[in-house]
Amino acid sequence: MQDISATKHTLTLLAQQTISSSQTNIKSVMASKKNKHNASTMTRWWYDINVPFNDAKSYYYQSMINVITSMKLGFKGLSYHDLKGSFLKGSIHDVHEYLLGIKAN
Repeated sequence: MQDISATKHTLTLLAQQTISSSQTNIKSVMASKKNKHNASTMTRWWYDINVPFNDAKSYYYQSMINVITSMKLGFKGLSYHDLKGSFLKGSIHDVHEYLLGIKAN
């Protein structure tokens, strides 16, 4: 079971609140609720697969979030076979090419 205080802290950090000087409008309330729901979904996934918290410091973490948010609604995530197959082979190839470039210099 997840720690409630950690979840509230995460939601506080991730929720965007737009408050006018006089009164909060309905759009900003709904956007805030949606952001809290999205943050909660992300944290549940994170905890479910036991990703170390330190992984949020990854160079690629925010760029991954940016790519995901730019996807069309309904985009299907990569399958187990995609991740361990052609995408892994492509990543290995990229690292190999990078290392060859370093050795050449």
